[in-house]
Amino acid sequence: MRSASRVMRRADRQASGGDELKPGGTISRAMRLRFWLIGLLRSFLFAFAGIGWMVRTQRNAQVHVFITTVVVIAGFVLQVSTVEWLALILSIAVVLAFEALNSAVEAVVDLASPQLHLLAKRAKDAAAGAVLLVAIGAALVGCIIFLPKLLRFVGLMT
Repeated sequence: MRSASRVMRRADRQASGGDELKPGGTISRAMRLRFWLIGLLRSFLFAFAGIGWMVRTQRNAQVHVFITTVVVIAGFVLQVSTVEWLALILSIAVVLAFEALNSAVEAVVDLASPQLHLLAKRAKDAAAGAVLLVAIGAALVGCIIFLPKLLRFVGLMT
């Protein structure tokens, strides 16, 4: 049985064409950095693919993206402050992250339990409830920031 390090060295040698190996059969620092960067890039590509899948296929995610667009436009029009932008961006990020987690939970539950099951329903309902809670929180943040500005904008408040 081969040791794991020997197998890895052989895989490293094959991946690099053998020219990056040091005399002891270990991979060079430059090659390790290259593999690390490629792995990091692939991780980001997978993450963006997941976000793309969520936005393309999940109705509620599409609603959240639409609302995000409206909030960002309103933020520019109503000239929200830097601190207000921070609150809005954090709220948007939390809602979209929870929506992604909800979509992942639903996909895994569908895979694990294709038939109807009470526990599958509970898992999906709890995940959806979590999204609802953060969406309500984000809506409250939006109201605190935008209502006074909107009232001033339309002339109902000085």
